[in-house]
Amino acid sequence: MDTVTLVENHVKDGERLLDRLAENGIEVASAAWLKPSEDERWGLIIVTPLVDRHGVREAYGEVYSALRSLENIWITDSDIKLIGEQSPIAKDLAKAMAGPYRLPMILRRHLLGGLPVHEVYLYALPGITLKGFDKLKSQFPSAELFAVKTKGCGPGMDAIKNNPIVLPLIGKVNDAEFEGREPTTLLFFGERMGSASPHGWLIFVYRPEGWNKLFRPDTKTWEEVRFIGSERPIYESADFSPLAGLKAIEQITNK
Repeated sequence: MDTVTLVENHVKDGERLLDRLAENGIEVASAAWLKPSEDERWGLIIVTPLVDRHGVREAYGEVYSALRSLENIWITDSDIKLIGEQSPIAKDLAKAMAGPYRLPMILRRHLLGGLPVHEVYLYALPGITLKGFDKLKSQFPSAELFAVKTKGCGPGMDAIKNNPIVLPLIGKVNDAEFEGREPTTLLFFGERMGSASPHGWLIFVYRPEGWNKLFRPDTKTWEEVRFIGSERPIYESADFSPLAGLKAIEQITNK
């Protein structure tokens, strides 16, 4: 991307990549295309806690994997720069996101985190949240949000919200592999909708150990737990395959 003007295809493909990162449960604090003052090339800056938690190498591996899962995309590996939340650029982007302006937006400023810049295109991020997740995360440190984008159903997403497929599965775990996750590792929390988005999200919390296992200190292993008497597991298992029919089908346009 060697032109001064940011190409529309790159803006749209940046949105696709951010959606895919959200689907994969990869946290993104902010994201923006920026053009340094002394460079004709735009770069896609992605601020992610992965950099601080797991290191730059693993963070790039996760993001590149998401990028390669998208077809006909204009963005290349060299367009992407990952930074942690403590970076001066990340802090300035966080301030801009907390401002009174509607996202996405164009920032025309002289400095961003001390870097001379010509222009910045700041994205609005996919609105995937789960009330109480922080408390859940404190109890189960390995837990991660996992989301699947759903088809657009118009204002309010009522067609999905009231879908009889969704309601019976809330609070249950997958009885077989679903979206590449092993049985009993996905706990389903239902559907969430973005106020400014034509689609919604099916929200899960993923635990690699499985939701019906607890840690046993004396053996230092994860063991399946059942209620005394009924022999019922902590969470009932269910067939999640009907949820696949609600998934959004990505529209690919060749330009």
